[in-house]
Amino acid sequence: MIESVTAHGFIGPRPFGRGMKIDRQEIIGLVTALEAWLDTDHEERLMRYGVRFSAIERAVQGVSGVKGTKVVPNNSYYGLLLHVVLDTGELGKTASDVLDELLDGTPRIRLDAEGDDTLTVNVHTLNEGEEHVIADRLRDTLDV
Repeated sequence: MIESVTAHGFIGPRPFGRGMKIDRQEIIGLVTALEAWLDTDHEERLMRYGVRFSAIERAVQGVSGVKGTKVVPNNSYYGLLLHVVLDTGELGKTASDVLDELLDGTPRIRLDAEGDDTLTVNVHTLNEGEEHVIADRLRDTLDV
């Protein structure tokens, strides 16, 4: 009897007809997440992003393979990205090559790229101080 009831539950091995239903915990989680987002001071959040971007920008400033950096808006929930534009000729590697090196190193750093010459840095999930880890690894990877 218990096995039959479990099969129809939300977390059963093959819940019958329950795939699109949600339970109390999921509803509470959604409401809590929405309240947290609506109560967030988004100007302050974006200012914190700016501080983190600045740390990364300072680290790559003056590196010979870097043409420049620019904070750019985007249409996602995190709102801003940092572009690090590379001089691929001088650097001798593309943005994709740099991404591979960052992923293969310790600690692994995950960035993205736009085209062959631009790294994109997103700081919205970083904990306090982790921007310095990214900055140091990026500078070391780009400093040839």
